[in-house]
Amino acid sequence: MAKKIKSEPTKTKHIKGVSEDFIERKKKYEELKELRKMVKERKKIYKEEQRNKRERTALNKARREENELKHGGYEVIKNPEKIKKWKVKARKMIRNVPKEIFYSKYFNKEQ
Repeated sequence: MAKKIKSEPTKTKHIKGVSEDFIERKKKYEELKELRKMVKERKKIYKEEQRNKRERTALNKARREENELKHGGYEVIKNPEKIKKWKVKARKMIRNVPKEIFYSKYFNKEQ
């Protein structure tokens, strides 16, 4: 069997590059700091816009439902015991009308 020869680690000289001045490094650090600050602000603004958008959507949805109920897209259930016989899909469509809308529609009419 042939002997394995251990190879000596090659000695490479570490060559340092031209070092930057302290002032230049400080400038780069400040620029990076500013950039991070801008990114943080933009993320904050984006989150705020998204929150406002969600609130607006919720308000619009509530207003739309209220207007739909005011318009009269519902009927009064006089015998609630019949609901048990209905299909599940029909039962899911049942919603309660707010009192003020119901009473304003049926009892506050001027005659």
